[in-house]
Amino acid sequence: MAQALRIEWALTRLRGSVLAFRTHAESRVGTTRWEVTVKNLITRMRTLMRDDDSGQDLLEYALLVALIALVAVVAVTDSGKAVNSIFSTVATKLQNAANAAS
Repeated sequence: MAQALRIEWALTRLRGSVLAFRTHAESRVGTTRWEVTVKNLITRMRTLMRDDDSGQDLLEYALLVALIALVAVVAVTDSGKAVNSIFSTVATKLQNAANAAS
């Protein structure tokens, strides 16, 4: 009988120590609105802390588009200057030919 009481007493102490490690919310059955709000906040914070590369990919695409736009502007400017030079040469030769013919 004394042995059974000691075992029961030890089990009671073990159950108490396990309950001591539980949080207040775990020891109750229902959750309040405030607890749900806090859990949602914690969930959102965890999603922010995840290793998400979508922002990095977006930045890389933006830099790539900016580089392509810069190359296009430089190419169009240079080709525009070259075409202008060609037309100026043609216009000068036509003017000289018209003056020579008259």
